[in-house]
Amino acid sequence: MIELLCRTSESVGEVHRAVHRAVTQLTALPWRANLDSPMPFVQAQTYTVVCRRLPGRVWNLLRITPLPFVGSGSGVAFVELNYNLPTGAPPVIGSIAPAVPLRVIAFFQEEDFAFHRMLFQTEAPIEIEWSTDPAQPSLLASLQTRTRSEPPGEGPADTS
Repeated sequence: MIELLCRTSESVGEVHRAVHRAVTQLTALPWRANLDSPMPFVQAQTYTVVCRRLPGRVWNLLRITPLPFVGSGSGVAFVELNYNLPTGAPPVIGSIAPAVPLRVIAFFQEEDFAFHRMLFQTEAPIEIEWSTDPAQPSLLASLQTRTRSEPPGEGPADTS
């Protein structure tokens, strides 16, 4: 790895991939198996919606089962997206439960539920990518839900 970093003829992408491979081998974390992705991710295979009525509010939850052998899918039992933070609450991102396989748990504002649910109902494939806090690897530093690249104009024709 040090040789690769010292050669000026290498592209930045090659250096990045080499460093990523070296860090992956050193840390040996199960979700780092896919060396093409800079952050761990899963592709959703199925999802479950849970709505709980609590005194004075509703707590919505999406539990995503990952597709095995895609990204970190084989090392993750589920990703749980909780929509229980009231508007104005301090941001809490989430954590990775120290179990095998891993359980990724994230928290969102209550109003984010409708958009995320619509995304899971209408798009495929859906991927969830996260990063951890380097100082505390069990805490999430970020989490994003995304689709893969799609061609423009894929939706219904505009009839206006």
